[in-house]
Amino acid sequence: MCGPAIHMFKDLLPVIRTRAPKTTTLDPVNKIFMYAKKNCWFSKRAHTHLKELGFTNITIVDKDKGQFLCSDKWEYIEADGEKAEQLDTLMDVWNENGYDTVPQVFTHLHPQWHYVGDCETVTQFGTDMLHLLDWQSSPQAIPALQLKL
Repeated sequence: MCGPAIHMFKDLLPVIRTRAPKTTTLDPVNKIFMYAKKNCWFSKRAHTHLKELGFTNITIVDKDKGQFLCSDKWEYIEADGEKAEQLDTLMDVWNENGYDTVPQVFTHLHPQWHYVGDCETVTQFGTDMLHLLDWQSSPQAIPALQLKL
């Protein structure tokens, strides 16, 4: 998060506490919140995958340092005012639930936040997107062949 405070912050907190409702869909126009660690391979992998899928609005909290990470630069950023209050609350929620594995990813599917999952879950999104390609108008389109058995 290099920008504004977290969208619908108070609605995110119960979802973090319960990890519900869980979603099985992701859309790059939606906002992402994730707990991560700057030096964690799984956190970086999940973040990179989300960026490759086209997500641009990603808010990251480093759960060990208790700081926001800028999604664009993967560097710590200062939190002040409303963002500082949100950060304190996010760290309290993390600690009260006894979570220990990162990343933990959440998405805002209007009108509410949903739990996505960990790195393994996040990296499964987008692996079955071949059906979205327009094969008919593609210059490399190969006509279908009928198999004779």
